[in-house]
Amino acid sequence: MRKALLFSLWSLCFIFLFSGCRTMPSSLREQTIAPEDRISISQGEGSGTWKGQDLAIDYSCVRAGSSLDLSGTVRFKDSIALGFPVLNRFRLRAILLDDSGGVLETSVLTTERGSTLDPIPFHKRLSIPAPSSSLSFGYDGIAIDPGPDGGPVNFWQNAGY
Repeated sequence: MRKALLFSLWSLCFIFLFSGCRTMPSSLREQTIAPEDRISISQGEGSGTWKGQDLAIDYSCVRAGSSLDLSGTVRFKDSIALGFPVLNRFRLRAILLDDSGGVLETSVLTTERGSTLDPIPFHKRLSIPAPSSSLSFGYDGIAIDPGPDGGPVNFWQNAGY
C-alpha cells in the first residue's frame, strides 16, 4: 500500500513538473551563431570591427597553426554608456566555431568589475580546435545609473555559450 502511494505521488510530481515544459535543445552547443556575427580565422591575419547590440569590438587576430592571438578594444554604445556610467560587471568571451557556425569552444577574454564604461582592451592567445574556421564574441554585463532615480540594466549577446 505504501509503495503504491509513493509511486502515485512521484507520478503526479512528474506530471506537474513536465506538463508545461517545451522541447529544448539538449545542449546550447547545438545552436549556431548567425553568419553575420562570424569572423573568419581561416587566413593567417585579420582585423575589423564586430558590432554587437550594446558595444563594438575593434579586433585583430593572427593565426599560427593551432593558436590564435586575439586582441582588441571593447567600446560601449551610447545607449549604455550615457545612461548607465558605472560598469558593475562585464565578461567578454571568444566563441570558436566550426564551418556551420556551431560552437566548438569558448574562452573568457576579459572581465571587469566596478569600473566606468571606458574602452576595455583585451589580449589573449587561444589554443584552437582543428575544425575551427571562425569565431564570434559573446558578452554579458550589468551597468548601473547611480543617480537617485537610477538602477541597473542587464545587457548581453551570445551569452549562453
